[in-house]
Amino acid sequence: MKPRELGRRVTARDLVWLTVIVAVAIVLRLPGLTTGLWRDEGSTYFDATAPTLANPDQVTMLEEEKITAYYGGGTLYATPARSEPLI
Repeated sequence: MKPRELGRRVTARDLVWLTVIVAVAIVLRLPGLTTGLWRDEGSTYFDATAPTLANPDQVTMLEEEKITAYYGGGTLYATPARSEPLI
């Protein structure tokens, strides 16, 4: 039996496009790696945590927007039955 062919064959043009895309991705990513890969991943974690207040007695407009966006955005994904927002 002949194995079934899935999709089409890879051409030289496909490899050129792949090389261009990878080269652009490397050029765009290199400046962000000056602090190291794990530092970059750690900052992503801390960016995803709930915003805090600089002064507990006063909330600035920016802090209010961050808090509203963080908790408001989280309610879009709050139901386990859905993996994407209703909007």
